Amino acid sequence: MMAHILGEELQCQLGDYKSLTARLKALNYPPQAQQNSSLTLHLHYPAFRQGEATIQDLIPSVSNFLINFCLPNSHLASLKADLDNRKIDLNEYNMRFQDLLRKAKNLFIQANKATSRNGECGELLLFILTEWVLEAPQILAKMSLKTSANMPVHGTDGVHCKYIEDRDILCFYFGESKLYQDVKAALTAALKSIAESLTPGKAQHELEIVSGNIKVSGLSEAAQKKLRAYLNPHDELSNNREIAITCLIGFDFSKYKNLDTAKAEQSFCQEATAFLNNITSDIQAKLQEKSITKPVEMFFLPLPSVEELRTCFQNEIGWRNS
Repeated sequence: MMAHILGEELQCQLGDYKSLTARLKALNYPPQAQQNSSLTLHLHYPAFRQGEATIQDLIPSVSNFLINFCLPNSHLASLKADLDNRKIDLNEYNMRFQDLLRKAKNLFIQANKATSRNGECGELLLFILTEWVLEAPQILAKMSLKTSANMPVHGTDGVHCKYIEDRDILCFYFGESKLYQDVKAALTAALKSIAESLTPGKAQHELEIVSGNIKVSGLSEAAQKKLRAYLNPHDELSNNREIAITCLIGFDFSKYKNLDTAKAEQSFCQEATAFLNNITSDIQAKLQEKSITKPVEMFFLPLPSVEELRTCFQNEIGWRNS
């Protein structure tokens, strides 16, 4: 019964991503093309308009979820509760929401500088796809911890959590995102980081960070108690804990240059399917080489230009003026 409480509350923490369906499309890729059951491939792409990918429209849409990504769930939950309970009116709600958005943008900038990142939105996109597609909510907003000199949180780009009822399993997803011009370079870098994050010491460190920050998870006391049981090595439920990987690979896709404007999306999907078919064996070989046996959910984001995506996002959050 208690596990159901945790599962239900985790589901309630998922964001509503219906607004993104017009901006971020999913390739219908057949599962039978994937020979390794521990590897699942996904491919998303910016929506097309008049034969061109609409990156300029995508960035403001994904940026709407910066608060959810950067700040603990308790922040938005508290604000919504105040509105629902009529402690504040709609005007005050909007003002406080904008304050949270400014805080999230500033935190993103500070955290990226503290970790020597260049303000790219790969982590945000991975957060969205993990919640949207895998229905695994973020259990720890690591971005809110990265600016602390006393909190060594370098490692995975995010930690998500999902209760799998039919197996009575609590699965923790360790996230890794890479935006590179070259897809093979991105894969090499991502799998190197993933292999490091799965070493016993690093994996335990990630779970200890989660355990130490449960109070700001937005979960009820009962759900927090159940989550602690899964994380406690002295509790039988800890044997029902699993780790999986969710990974985003954004890269320059040269096929955009040769698309027929009249049927650009159809042509793109054909090229993207061929790309996945061709690269699957390479990914499997790299997973084997790195001894990565945990389930891997790999999201590909082929782009006309990674640099354009990065620049649009930096402008959206005020990075260049910071």
